[in-house]
Amino acid sequence: YTSGCGKGTLFYNALDFSGRQKIKSKKRLAAKKIIDLMHNFQKISQGFRKTGGVHIAALSDGEGILIFKEYIGRHNAIDKIIGEALIKGIKTEGLTILSSGRISSEVIFKVRRLNIPIIASRTAPTDQAIKLARYFGLTLIGFVRLGRMNLYSHPERIA
Repeated sequence: YTSGCGKGTLFYNALDFSGRQKIKSKKRLAAKKIIDLMHNFQKISQGFRKTGGVHIAALSDGEGILIFKEYIGRHNAIDKIIGEALIKGIKTEGLTILSSGRISSEVIFKVRRLNIPIIASRTAPTDQAIKLARYFGLTLIGFVRLGRMNLYSHPERIA
C-alpha cells in the first residue's frame, strides 16, 4: 500500500488502521454552505493574492472559519491548523477542514485521527485518499469551485 506524495514512496504502518473506528458523526452541511465557506476562505488569503504560490487551509464549524493558515506546502498548511486547534484546546470532532491543495492519503490519516467528518478542497483528491475516506467514514469533497463540487465519499452528510 503506497502513496507517491512528497519526496517518494511512503509505506503505511499497519497501526494506522488498527483500532481506528469509522467516523460516526451526525454532522450535516448544506452544499451551498460548503461552497460559500470555500469562497470566503479563498477571499481572505492575502498570500495567494500577492504570490499565487501558497496553499491555504482552514478549520470550520460549518458556519464560519475558526482557524486559517497559509503556507507554501499543502500538508504544512493543514498541519498548522491542526496544531493551533490542539494548542488552543479546540475540540475537532464534528468540524470541517477546507484546503486549497490536493487531498492525499496522508491528509486523510491526519483528519481521521482528529475525528473530523468532512474535508473539502478546491482541487482533486488522490485515488488512495478516496479509498481511505470511504473506509474511515469520512466525507471527502473535491473541486469545490464555480458553485459546484464533487462528492467522493459519504454524501449523506451533504444536504
